[in-house]
Amino acid sequence: MNDLVALFSIAVGIGVLGMWTVSLVRHQVPELATKPWEIRTHITAETIMAVTAVAGGVSTLLDLPQGPAILMFGLGMIVYSIINSSGYYLQRRQPVPVVMFAVLLALVVLAAAAELGAIIGE
Repeated sequence: MNDLVALFSIAVGIGVLGMWTVSLVRHQVPELATKPWEIRTHITAETIMAVTAVAGGVSTLLDLPQGPAILMFGLGMIVYSIINSSGYYLQRRQPVPVVMFAVLLALVVLAAAAELGAIIGE
């Protein structure tokens, strides 16, 4: 189960990095013109979250002693990011991304619970 949670964390991190890369390359981030500081700090926070999620997953797969702690920290960052990002789509009355975030939130909570169980069980 530990490896599955690590792979999930890596996938989420890579997905977030990919999403922002594609959005920025395609000039699909209008907030860069209207709210440049707000969106730049948001993208920075999401990049740090994504890198932490990937690092936690990789370090766990490599059986590094700090891996589970980094993984849990990354999962916590993902939870915060999901809740924060959901507000953007709620404000715009776009239910599809909100439902997607709700499903992702449930998966992250389950992953964190499984990882915590593995940590406690050690």
